[in-house]
Amino acid sequence: MNHLFTIFHYVFNRGLLFGKWKVICIESQPNFLANLIETNMKNIILLLVCTFLFSADEKAPSQRTRDRDVDIHHIKIDVTVNLEEKSVSGNVTHTLSPFNSSLSEFALDAEDMEIHGVKLNGKDISYNHHGEKVFLSLNKSIGWDDTVKVRLDYTAYPRRGTFFIEPDSVYPEKPWQAWTQGEDTDNHHWVPIYDYPNDKATFETILTVDKKFKAISNGELISLNDNKDGTHTWHWHEHFPMVSYLISYVIGEFEKVEDSYNGIPVNYWVYDENKKEALRSFGLTPDMMKYFSDVTGV
Repeated sequence: MNHLFTIFHYVFNRGLLFGKWKVICIESQPNFLANLIETNMKNIILLLVCTFLFSADEKAPSQRTRDRDVDIHHIKIDVTVNLEEKSVSGNVTHTLSPFNSSLSEFALDAEDMEIHGVKLNGKDISYNHHGEKVFLSLNKSIGWDDTVKVRLDYTAYPRRGTFFIEPDSVYPEKPWQAWTQGEDTDNHHWVPIYDYPNDKATFETILTVDKKFKAISNGELISLNDNKDGTHTWHWHEHFPMVSYLISYVIGEFEKVEDSYNGIPVNYWVYDENKKEALRSFGLTPDMMKYFSDVTGV
């Protein structure tokens, strides 16, 4: 033991660099080795904790909420959905205000599409569509007291966010369908939008489809108009602000089965061959609504 102590005494009397600390032994004590080990174990633990904290801080930005340049109040989508071409074409208008006193440019998410033009309050503005973003250069700076309308005309061939179902050689009786799945950030594949769930807006979804299809979306159906070209246009309006990934539509050869709760329409959209089973499958929905209304007081 004395020989072992002598070796440690020799090394530490001359200074040992440990991490960033140089340990100097001033005098020999009988419990020198134990104290030395205890001291350096504390330093090791402190070093590991600091390393972990600095490492966590470096990764933190990827977990932070996305910054916003604008506050979007309302989104109006007016598109034709072509199930055979697997395309979505038309325009979207964002009613918005900036978050700073002088905003001259900002970006929206837009992928799998071609942008045909952008207007600010009805006047053309320049833009640059690159990758997953479309960068908009305003023709003048706007401030936080301003509310403007930005319209983008586009055609999308979405690879995500919208799914197209059609008959094929294996299943020739497969029904036509088109439906969206925006969560968590996939709606920008079919409409230029701020696609992150830290902003809420009211919205309208105007869908023009072949007359054999029904087009269902969020909110209230406020109009249904026939067109001369064999299509019809469904206009839905969501009055409650929601995050953008909740914007959705479902298109197919559906029939409506009507129900209600406390004067509120509750409709079930099913295939014609399933109409008789609709109430058996969904008929308890009004009772469920009553239960949750009683529990929540809403």
